[in-house]
Amino acid sequence: MTKRRRIRRCAHCFSTALEELPDGSAKCKTCDKVTPSDETMFLNPGVNRTHLGLVSLTIGVLLASMPWIGVFGDLFALVGAFLIAAGREAFWRPHRIVAIPAVALYMVLVITFRFAFTNSMALGNLPESHLGDPALLASALREAFKSLERTVPLAVLLGVAQALVVVALQAGSGRIALGAAVVGTLGVQLLVIDSLRPRFEAAAELLAAGGANPFAVMGGLRADMVNTYLLTIAPAALFAVAFLYAWFRVRRREVLLAA
Repeated sequence: MTKRRRIRRCAHCFSTALEELPDGSAKCKTCDKVTPSDETMFLNPGVNRTHLGLVSLTIGVLLASMPWIGVFGDLFALVGAFLIAAGREAFWRPHRIVAIPAVALYMVLVITFRFAFTNSMALGNLPESHLGDPALLASALREAFKSLERTVPLAVLLGVAQALVVVALQAGSGRIALGAAVVGTLGVQLLVIDSLRPRFEAAAELLAAGGANPFAVMGGLRADMVNTYLLTIAPAALFAVAFLYAWFRVRRREVLLAA
């Protein structure tokens, strides 16, 4: 038989002055509220949804950092964010206030960023009329790079929204991880753009000179983009660590419950 874990702090005010009850729960002598036991805490729908939402968000953010399967990661992340919003009523007021606007902003930015990024990865889907004109091919490629540059602020805003979804469930270490993840997102996005700029320019000059197979040039450039964008796994891993930290805090009753 699994040994019941003793409750050491009130989940409503964090007081350690507790009176243990026969069912494993504990009554606080400071605020007079009852902290549920392990067996009953997750019967609370809000706690359960938040718990599952954090797991789904963690999986989603890691998958979303991989270019060709990122859309599946977005689906996991959106489900996770929705569950966190749906479970907000179980927790303290700051989380209840920030959850809905943060999740709404996050959902809009996920869809906007994925659309913009996918369009950039397609390199403009050059029409047939461009294929016989080297100058038009080179111009279209340079426009595609400008479109890629515009995804940088979107990626950073997405990181900020991602952090806001869980910030009220975090303590010091988790908030540091979230801040590092947002800064890391900006740094990696700028590094990716700086790395791809000469490759786009070289490909554009090659196409402008004529004689090169545009499909081969585009194919090579897409492969470079995929390989370079794998760098975004680093900030995604920081976000995943922060989300798991929040998951542990919920599980260990370190997040204040609703009064």
